Amino acid sequence: MTPPRRQRHRSMTDDVASAVGVRLATPRVKAKTTGVPRRAPTDRYSISFRLRSLSCSTFPPPLESLVEHFNRLPGIGAKSAQRLAFYVLDLPKEEAEAFAQSILEAKQAITSCPVCQNLTEGDGPCALCSSLRRDRSTVCVVADPKDVIAMERSGEYNGLYHVLHGVLSPMNHVGPDDLRISQLVSRVASGEVREVIMATNPDTEGETTAMYLSRLLHPFEVRITRLAYGVPVGSHLEYADDATLARALEGRQEI
Repeated sequence: MTPPRRQRHRSMTDDVASAVGVRLATPRVKAKTTGVPRRAPTDRYSISFRLRSLSCSTFPPPLESLVEHFNRLPGIGAKSAQRLAFYVLDLPKEEAEAFAQSILEAKQAITSCPVCQNLTEGDGPCALCSSLRRDRSTVCVVADPKDVIAMERSGEYNGLYHVLHGVLSPMNHVGPDDLRISQLVSRVASGEVREVIMATNPDTEGETTAMYLSRLLHPFEVRITRLAYGVPVGSHLEYADDATLARALEGRQEI
């Protein structure tokens, strides 16, 4: 005689639990209506988690190492790391070697520009600092190299840059000595710079960094400006927060 469906499911759960070494607690609880003792529900989530951990441990050590290294990348979780690792394994040998070689070459060849501290290749100045078409009297201070790409994408700025490689963050133990601030002071002290634009993010750490730099550069008698804040293009006032509206009112212009 074939056992009922619920009984078959329960026996399969017990078999899986015994196979992975999970001991299911089976306390006796009373039913609400009849008072007949019944079995407590199975903790399926703990079993599935144990199965996932065991499946990861069954990987060969080189594959486990590859998954762990992908998992260390920002925004990459355990599932995404596994997918990337298996994708790399499916690549032809030539493509996998080219991928690994590109990482090594980028790590060895990419350095910091001695002028603006942006990423460049070699020991000389970057392409922006070497260009004769850029306005050398204006320096835009950004936190990361990717911010330079964002500013260049706008097509409205024609000056030079200075990359701090971070922002001041006392909570994360990031102080002035951990940033490229001394190089910025040296550039301003040379007398060639007339305006410094603070283009750090409009958050607490970005504002703190901008205020610190403005006070530090104030004795050099250069013009220090901050990127304007306001209502984004294409948005509605009803969805703007109070801080954004206040900044928009402060930075209003005559038309």
